[in-house]
Amino acid sequence: MRIWLIESGEPLPIDSAPGRLWRVGLLAENLWKRGHDITWWAGTFDHTHKIHRASGFKRIDYRERLSFRLLHGASYERNVSVARLWNHYQVASGFARKAMEESRPDGILCCVPTLELAEAAVDYGQRQGVPVIVDYRDLWPDVFVEPFPRALHPFVRALARPWFRMARKVFSGAAVITGITDAFVQRALTHARRTRRASLDQSFPHGYSAEPVEHGRLEEAFRFWADRGIVPNHGQFIVTFFGQMGRRIQLKTAVLAVQQLAGAGHPIKLVLCGKGELEEACRRWAAGSDAVILAGFVGLPEIQALMKLSQVGILPYPSTTDFAASIPNKVIEYFSGGLPVLSSVQGIVRDMLDSEGAGLTYANNSPTSLAEAICKYLADPNLRKLHAANAARLFERKFSADRVYSSMADHVEGIILATIPAITT
Repeated sequence: MRIWLIESGEPLPIDSAPGRLWRVGLLAENLWKRGHDITWWAGTFDHTHKIHRASGFKRIDYRERLSFRLLHGASYERNVSVARLWNHYQVASGFARKAMEESRPDGILCCVPTLELAEAAVDYGQRQGVPVIVDYRDLWPDVFVEPFPRALHPFVRALARPWFRMARKVFSGAAVITGITDAFVQRALTHARRTRRASLDQSFPHGYSAEPVEHGRLEEAFRFWADRGIVPNHGQFIVTFFGQMGRRIQLKTAVLAVQQLAGAGHPIKLVLCGKGELEEACRRWAAGSDAVILAGFVGLPEIQALMKLSQVGILPYPSTTDFAASIPNKVIEYFSGGLPVLSSVQGIVRDMLDSEGAGLTYANNSPTSLAEAICKYLADPNLRKLHAANAARLFERKFSADRVYSSMADHVEGIILATIPAITT
């Protein structure tokens, strides 16, 4: 089968520093190994590193039966900006033009975000008689409204009305809706104004590939951390974070909590890996403290080595509607390394950590609450070890990439195979 995958924000294996594959990348690999012909439509602008992959539309034949179509979009520095909206419009317009130059696929899976690109994909699918699966991964457009004070919500929602109309069109026009949790699927169905079809509209969590990197690269990564004072069996309690350091992330809480504990004599360090708008602010909050290490962007070997050196992973996210309804990929990545999670999200993640005994939840924006949670592990190492073992088992049971994306690939195949006879007869 010829399958198009449409997603414009993930790292690509053709990138100069590709790192690990994310959701669509892992699904593409699974479908490709089954013998399907995969075309991945993405953007020329690398959302993570904020650099261009190409100066204009580009076709890339990566390997037999796996190719890329890079759609041009302007650069942007801030994730929340007019420039980013312009990028979304350009990428969607480019797809609408370039898709007509390609052979018609048997099926399409398109992700939200972005709504603009998903709208173009649904339009194409309806015109060409191609089933479009829309995969809901971030609660757009609802998250556009939530950051504002409640009193302003009606005004902001009115301004965002074009995106709410777009969401209704996308989800009502999709042949099938998938999402990262049942709550995401249900929210999409609310936009579509229809009920759930249990055999079609399904949730698939983020999955993560825990395949170890080559031994020599891992040893080099351990030396990288040793140069920064992080070494095995040194009696340090390492709290680790890796990800984009965006303004929504409550990193100040983590920095202040660790400084508080370090000041009380605890051998603790917070390691922050990533780039983003809060990076310089974190340096100010840390004020030169050797309890906080800002490592910048690191690759997969450094991530795997750091998880082996750490005691916990931290998820300092707000308890907004999108995060409360989600199981962020960061949690699953920590689980893959056998790390219990310290989370500030009051929602699905809290329920999971409690029921599975795989971590602790602290109060949003409360360094004291976070410090108290860390102290539970400092005072009871066996509790941390129990939670670590539970996290590793939970990963294998629910979140390993092979399990998640084999199931998702089965679903995609089934939908397309059920549709092909109707198209050809």
